[in-house]
Amino acid sequence: MVIPQRRHPEQPKSIDSTIRFIVDHDGHLVFFVEMKPSGHIRNSSARAAADEEMRERYEDLKDRIDIGKLYGMSALGSKVCFYKYDKDTGDIWPRVIRNEGDLLLDTAPACGWSVDIMTPEGEDKLRQIVEEIKTISTEI
Repeated sequence: MVIPQRRHPEQPKSIDSTIRFIVDHDGHLVFFVEMKPSGHIRNSSARAAADEEMRERYEDLKDRIDIGKLYGMSALGSKVCFYKYDKDTGDIWPRVIRNEGDLLLDTAPACGWSVDIMTPEGEDKLRQIVEEIKTISTEI
């Protein structure tokens, strides 16, 4: 079952919103997607916010995770970044990038959203993830 949700923006006049899909299999969470407009790929603060939302979503969902690894996908238009949470260790990949001192780093570089699901290569990558999810889901 795929359950679409919409998260409204924090600021009342903002048009920025997140569309979220949560995928359940036999009542068990197996995958989720957070989607934002394609223009976010060109803005470092928008990418950082998308990355932070993914990490917050794992925090929100971790008590519902019945499988060893939970994949999530952040989509900025057709460009996607795959995330993976390991239930045993609590680790999330890709690793978080933090600013240190006065050094300003791009904490969510655009290259993280390097997979374009509108290309054959992107479709193949998504299919690989789906096959892994199917395998992992046999743990339930």
